[in-house]
Amino acid sequence: MKTQLENIHMINPGHSYGPSIEEQKEEGNKKHICLPSGSLVAAAGFIWAGIEVWIGDENFGTVEPRSETVGIGFTGMPNIPEGMKLQQRIRKETNQEVNFLLGGIVVNGLKSNEFNSFFGEDSQNGNRHIHLKNPHQISVIPAYEKISDEDMREYLSNEIPLYLADGCKYGCSFCAANRSGIIDPHTGEPIVVEEKYRDPEILEKDLSYLVERAKRLGINSFDIYLSNLDIFQTPNKLLEFARIVKGIKASHPGFEIRMRALSGVQSIIDADKELPECIEEIIEAGFNRVGFGIDGWKGDWKRVGKGQNNEENCRESVRLASQYGLTPELILVFGHPKTVSEDSINGVRSYVHEMVDKYDAVPRPHVAKDFIPGNLGWLKPNKFQAKGIKQILKKPIYCQSLDFTAVASRLTHEDPILRNVLNGVYVGICEEYADIGATLWTKAYSDARSQAELLEFIDFNRGREDH
Repeated sequence: MKTQLENIHMINPGHSYGPSIEEQKEEGNKKHICLPSGSLVAAAGFIWAGIEVWIGDENFGTVEPRSETVGIGFTGMPNIPEGMKLQQRIRKETNQEVNFLLGGIVVNGLKSNEFNSFFGEDSQNGNRHIHLKNPHQISVIPAYEKISDEDMREYLSNEIPLYLADGCKYGCSFCAANRSGIIDPHTGEPIVVEEKYRDPEILEKDLSYLVERAKRLGINSFDIYLSNLDIFQTPNKLLEFARIVKGIKASHPGFEIRMRALSGVQSIIDADKELPECIEEIIEAGFNRVGFGIDGWKGDWKRVGKGQNNEENCRESVRLASQYGLTPELILVFGHPKTVSEDSINGVRSYVHEMVDKYDAVPRPHVAKDFIPGNLGWLKPNKFQAKGIKQILKKPIYCQSLDFTAVASRLTHEDPILRNVLNGVYVGICEEYADIGATLWTKAYSDARSQAELLEFIDFNRGREDH
């Protein structure tokens, strides 16, 4: 790969549950439309460094690369096969040599041989090989400017992610995000992380730009998913952001901004005691939904690195959110393979019913997967996990089985009895509360026993993009 990068075409691969390129052409369908925040932040870094950038999104249709270097961002394991398909098409259709720069947290957790197995030796991990200015100090506006009005109108008509902060002090072992406790595959050491916010002046400029662009396009409101892993973890910074948003709204009367984010259960309790203004003012700014990381039940928490949870604060956080007028979402990553039991599974079900009945909470269950790139189960797998990783490398479509919306499968959960009990409760919660926004559960491709059944699973999962 060239050491001196002159230009790059950033291409967002199609969503794993969207229509195929052929279906898009035949039916005029689009895939899952979502502003590719991570890729745009990277693009802004390239532009700041003087590198020419083009931006494309395969969710709108086929993108033909305009550079010898193509950048692809991955949002998670299920996205890997789509990225590989994009690479294969570009290699086949391009007469010149193409180099690939790949990004996203998931690629950081891959060992070199795994990375090459998925993506080929013409690819590099851009997170490690390209050093740009700290993204906290860079405006994304130059990258937004590269997006056509037609595409931007589509993005802003759907919920958009906003890069507000990253990092989390907690170390939940099943989580692959930028948090404490992730094992660096190159050093073998756990990483210690603190939540860090972007520069407030830059944040204000970026959000003001999006509001002004939306208004030019005839859009008078939008929904934002904030990037924080735990929105109330740093109350003073959240308060500062809330006042930024309120100031922008005051400058644009009539424009509505609605926001949601994730939160730890203890964090909102602590914020309510230490700085309740941060909760009050972020709500005034448009924050209306909060997803609490419940993630199992007693017996699970300490064994999966989530010792900050207990029955009391899992109830109190939801009550408190409801008292503030927020819609509480129950983010339930449960069925942890090492701790799963019928008691913990039934505990989750009982808790869901209680919180829905008392506080109109929205259940968002997911099935835990204990080996994903970046965690200990992937870096130092046991015999069962090592077998699963080997299968995934051989059949990359099995990456989808590590999606937390996918049911427990033979690839991820060894005990067939508990696997069936878990799936019964998981799917049951999703179906029972589908009308209020519960998770869109998906079938696990690794459980397909024939090519025909695999195609049936793929067809079932079409359009089931979780939100």
